[in-house]
Amino acid sequence: MSLRKILFIHNETSLPVFEYDIEYKNNVDTSLITGFLSVVASMGKQIGGIGTGGIKKLEYRNFVVNTASSDLYSVFMFSSEELNGELTSRLFDLIMWFEYSFSIEGVWDGKMDPYVEKKNLIQDKIAETLYIWLFFPLQVNDKKKKDIKKLKNIDVKIANYIMKSESVSVSKIITEFQNMELHDILNTVFTLVNKKYLLRKRFI
Repeated sequence: MSLRKILFIHNETSLPVFEYDIEYKNNVDTSLITGFLSVVASMGKQIGGIGTGGIKKLEYRNFVVNTASSDLYSVFMFSSEELNGELTSRLFDLIMWFEYSFSIEGVWDGKMDPYVEKKNLIQDKIAETLYIWLFFPLQVNDKKKKDIKKLKNIDVKIANYIMKSESVSVSKIITEFQNMELHDILNTVFTLVNKKYLLRKRFI
């Protein structure tokens, strides 16, 4: 897993307001780098979008850092290697959600309560937007079990495999169905999750 950390900062003060360690074995000291990132982000190479919300990329130590900004906040995504364009482009959706959810009228008073109180909600949104839920076990939705037999053949096979094991990670599904194309497996998993046949890890 190449994703390491997600960091939100308040643009005007360069103070971190929320951070989420996806991989705990990292050495990103946010208290030391937020001011630096704010400055460097303005000079980073823009790789998507225009103006506010445009996705930019920069490098910090051994990390690739993708960033997107709104009026009030910026989000930084640290990874150990280059990420695909679809994932980085979703940073724009994430920062727009954060801006809407934590809008500020006037000057920010520096209080962290709104972000602390909504910690689980923010983590869940990160997991949803950046597909981090793929790295956690999936479970079959008890309320939809009786409808599984109506699905396509491959959908039924994957759902039944997860049901027998109670909870299974995507990596185990890929190993179990290694005779299938990876693209087809992931498409099936996404479809089953989106249609609520499978339940992803939730943080709220």
